[in-house]
Amino acid sequence: MKNTKSLRILFQSFQENNLIAQTDAHQTICLICNENQQQELADLSSVLHQGTILNLLNISEIEANTFTAEFLIFEPDYLVDTSSLAECFKPYGHHPLNYSLSRLQ
Repeated sequence: MKNTKSLRILFQSFQENNLIAQTDAHQTICLICNENQQQELADLSSVLHQGTILNLLNISEIEANTFTAEFLIFEPDYLVDTSSLAECFKPYGHHPLNYSLSRLQ
């Protein structure tokens, strides 16, 4: 796996500049983080725990089981479709049920 578009991992630990994680195939990997990623992970430290799901985008394998990634996505299953969210807001008012109503029309 030299260059890959994405990889789903489970966070295990953060050591120095490296994130240790496990892939869906139960392979332990090391992700070398740049300064921005280190800061983002430090900001997330209160909610980052063992087993947290991260997606890595535009990854490159430097050596066996050692990677770099352009983007880290925290808990990707909780991404919100902004178009669906916008359905809640109508000229006559806003309500969460407007989304359900628009799905029925």
